Amino acid sequence: MIKEQLSEKDIALPAVSSKIEAVVYNPKQCPCCKKETMETIMRFNGRGPPVDWKEMATNLLACIATSDVTTK
Repeated sequence: MIKEQLSEKDIALPAVSSKIEAVVYNPKQCPCCKKETMETIMRFNGRGPPVDWKEMATNLLACIATSDVTTK
């Protein structure tokens, strides 16, 4: 086996620096302004997006923009 051919030094994992901080992913945080303003508008299954996803997204965003204008 390969493990038998390696020495203990080769198998040992590299030391992790203590300066690395854990970064927690927040899906609602905007990557630009860092405020929690992000909203999910489309979600796809494990198969991936449908062929016409760009058209669907454009229509959805147009609908959202129209409803925002009329409700304010």
